[in-house]
Amino acid sequence: MKNIVRQSLEYTLVKNILIRYAVRRYDKQSTVVFEDFDALKNPEPCETVNVQVVADFVTITFYRKESENSIIRRELIPTHAIQHIWVKDLQEQNL
Repeated sequence: MKNIVRQSLEYTLVKNILIRYAVRRYDKQSTVVFEDFDALKNPEPCETVNVQVVADFVTITFYRKESENSIIRRELIPTHAIQHIWVKDLQEQNL
């Protein structure tokens, strides 16, 4: 699986993408819960995970075969709900 961050018309291959976002639960207390999107933990086999910021949403698209535009599914996360976005690079950093 390739994880891709799209920058204008260029693609950047990365090791993983993690997004922490808030979800409001409409139960008795109307609580806010934080959930994590982790591209490597996607249960479906896919060739590419494409992450883009489009208007007021982060759009995550799972492709079976990107060259044929064969989409498995798409997720939208409202940008106002996002707390953090982590992108793990392919190159190991020696600190």
